[in-house]
Amino acid sequence: MATVTPTAVRRYQSAPFNKDVIVTWNGVKSGDVCAWFSEPGMVLRGFGVSGTFGAAGTVDFRVSGVDAIPASGAVVDPTVAQADETTLTGMAALNSAQFLSNANYAAAPSYRPRVNGGDGNTSLKIQAYYVAD
Repeated sequence: MATVTPTAVRRYQSAPFNKDVIVTWNGVKSGDVCAWFSEPGMVLRGFGVSGTFGAAGTVDFRVSGVDAIPASGAVVDPTVAQADETTLTGMAALNSAQFLSNANYAAAPSYRPRVNGGDGNTSLKIQAYYVAD
């Protein structure tokens, strides 16, 4: 099991609400833990998955009320489940390469994807799209 840290591409324009962030967790295997992502003022608009799912593999999104980057600057340990961590409702688990938005806007302090099932063939690229709230 490995911890997969995301990369973020921030696209900020001059207007206050004209910004978005594309976050990518690359090379996620079955059993890997994805690190939390937190960006104040941004809401999850949709997420997508590509790659090989392996046997019975699915991906869902988790949210938590705990800020992944608290004021102390220390990062929340991604291997420890948060007490209020829950599966994001309204955005179904994905089991094939696709992008899902369903006109949802989800606001939470922290987000991370979770791979369920899968096997030794599982290797996924998970992307999330956030917009300014």
